[in-house]
Amino acid sequence: MLGNHTDDSANALDIPGNISGAEGGPVTFVGIVTSPGASSNKKGKRWMQDPGRTLKVVELLIAGNPPSVVAKKLGISNRLEHHHRTKAEKLGVIKRKGRSRPLIYVPGPHYNHRKVIISRGGSGRRIVIPSCRLHPPQGNSFSFPVFKEGEQHSLRTNEGNSLPLFNKKGGRDASLPIPDAIIGRPGGLIKVSARGASLMLSAAPELRIPAPSVLEGLLALGNGPYGLLLDWVVDLFTSNGWRLGHPSLPSHYHFAFDLGEVSSICSDLLEGVPILGRGQEENDLVLWCDSSHGTPEVETVGPGIALDLFAALHAVQGHRNRSPSVSPSILPSELSGKINEVHP
Repeated sequence: MLGNHTDDSANALDIPGNISGAEGGPVTFVGIVTSPGASSNKKGKRWMQDPGRTLKVVELLIAGNPPSVVAKKLGISNRLEHHHRTKAEKLGVIKRKGRSRPLIYVPGPHYNHRKVIISRGGSGRRIVIPSCRLHPPQGNSFSFPVFKEGEQHSLRTNEGNSLPLFNKKGGRDASLPIPDAIIGRPGGLIKVSARGASLMLSAAPELRIPAPSVLEGLLALGNGPYGLLLDWVVDLFTSNGWRLGHPSLPSHYHFAFDLGEVSSICSDLLEGVPILGRGQEENDLVLWCDSSHGTPEVETVGPGIALDLFAALHAVQGHRNRSPSVSPSILPSELSGKINEVHP
């Protein structure tokens, strides 16, 4: 794991050092949602920023056409064809077959995800701010032992609002709206169920993490990355007469990154990484590719690997977009070595 991911845990979340309720006010989840970057200002390089043309070059190369023929068919210069071909090769979309001439290309390890990888990882049209999508394993829930039950039908918040809980017909399931500040965006819901002597929380909303320092801050919370949500639930139920014990947490969490972003900075990292389809389980994999969310992603359950990968994405992105004097704190080749130590 990286030795120092920018800020310390408390500063990463702009919260007091006392996580579980400081004098300065309630702890909130800040800065989780960020907008994508601004458009590139390099107007003189527009001829290099056309992902659609890169895809056409790839299609013609895979069809068996040598580079000179591809350039002629598309009506572009050999130099421009070389640019798009090299970009696709670096992104792992295509690879050269043999070393003889004429040059022949075949699908690379990420050919099946070529549209996403080329448009996001190699177009140059937008400055993409990498983010991490964090969520519990599918079907997992948080549970609290219940020592005493309190108010059953509505919960009074500290702000004086009333949240409906269990209906009066004996139902023991409810959905509670989560304050925006707890997960950094509006519209969040958490399902609550009373089962015997346990209070179950399920269908926890995913978290969108904008920076490694924020992820590190969330992982440092006493109850893990969902600690702010769990603290809010405990405070809400306690103030309405309930007494809950320490929560039971999932054994691990999933950290997902856009496949195009990862491939654009370290395509070698994805060599040999399995691609899971719908219904397939990751089992004991350390790193895998998954398209079940709708957009191809690279996922891991290792917090250390997630932090290193996230830091590399941000470091390389900053190196590209801000100053050539900025050196990434971890190089893609070093990251590949770290992952190979646990995933040979």
